[in-house]
Amino acid sequence: MCIRDRFLTIDVDEPDKYGEARDLVSSFKIAWISKTPKGYHIVLRLEGNDRADFYRQRYPDKIKSLGGVEIHDDPMEPLPGTIYRGHKVVIIE
Repeated sequence: MCIRDRFLTIDVDEPDKYGEARDLVSSFKIAWISKTPKGYHIVLRLEGNDRADFYRQRYPDKIKSLGGVEIHDDPMEPLPGTIYRGHKVVIIE
């Protein structure tokens, strides 16, 4: 398995949905959470059966139902401390 296949990003573009999105995926290992210009990126580390469980338990549908939240299966995250879309990338967790 490629290292990128182990990660998945929950892209929260509406900051008021952050708490709900984070709570929803809290049973999975959170690699980190970064603040973005429009909201947050919650990066999950899905290893072993976690990736299958994520899809089997219909988490994509639950996440999309929040509105303003997307899933990226092939995440490419900006490095902390760098500038992304005019804002400094900060890891908050």
